[in-house]
Amino acid sequence: MPATKPSNTVGELKEISLNLIERNEGNPRLTFEERAIERLANSIEEIGLLVPITVYVGRKNARKPYTLLDGERRFRAARQINKPTISALVVPRPSPKENAVRMFNIHMLREDWEEIETAWALEHIMEQAGITKDRELHELTGLSVDRIRNMKRVLQYPRALQERVGRGELKYQMLVELDKNILSREPGKTSKKGKKAVLDMSTSQLRDVFLQKYETGVESDIVDLRRVATLIDTARGEGKVAKRAQKALVKLVTKPQVTIEESYEIGAASSVELSKILRDLNGLPGRVDDLLGTVKHREERDQVAHALRTVIRRLQKSYERAGR
Repeated sequence: MPATKPSNTVGELKEISLNLIERNEGNPRLTFEERAIERLANSIEEIGLLVPITVYVGRKNARKPYTLLDGERRFRAARQINKPTISALVVPRPSPKENAVRMFNIHMLREDWEEIETAWALEHIMEQAGITKDRELHELTGLSVDRIRNMKRVLQYPRALQERVGRGELKYQMLVELDKNILSREPGKTSKKGKKAVLDMSTSQLRDVFLQKYETGVESDIVDLRRVATLIDTARGEGKVAKRAQKALVKLVTKPQVTIEESYEIGAASSVELSKILRDLNGLPGRVDDLLGTVKHREERDQVAHALRTVIRRLQKSYERAGR
């Protein structure tokens, strides 16, 4: 008896009643533009459905026999014009993981999602696939590791804040920068590595303080949150500089009208400038050696030598003043 050839059929095309199909709860797309649905409905009414939807046979206890896998906008448009049936490709039922990943890939390829919608889709994949490691999620979704990490930051916030981002009331990047530069540093706690607490406030209190500063217009540039990170790191040091930084931090989080720039200038700007100068001084000899390695003409080498003698004299005077 000859061996049976494997079937190339990926599904069976059927005409199915719309009343027998339910939407896929794993669809990460939560919002649909009504105008786009109306345009698609008019197109279906005029020229018909050009591309069938894709469904699979649901479980025995499902509310309806078929579950939508691909084509929710076409499905919604067909219902809008009271179409009794729709062409559908019936495929084998996927596993929860396969369903989540396929729904994610379908929408990512076809639509320009807002970051928060992509984050919600990623959350669904993590729940269904049981995968949380950044590298594995990257391989599964194609999202970069950095993008995945930022999405995880946003997903840690209360759902109410995430939904505000979805409605355009709050910037997605605001939540990313707030967590990266302030909340994840836990300035109100002493870390396991011995980094001391520098503020007597909980993470949720700090979150609300900075959100309020931006919502009331005290702050506008999200990037300035990185200066708060410098303040926190400086305050966790030792000596007068650390105490000054901590005092500036306390003033920043307890006085609603105090800006990040004001606190940064008081508590961290001088220490940052000192670090920069020390780094430049330490790196100068190596840079001069590199320069001399590229200079070939005698006249240019003389110019470098003259500049070095001038710098040495000036540094000597600075050294003598510092030693007083």
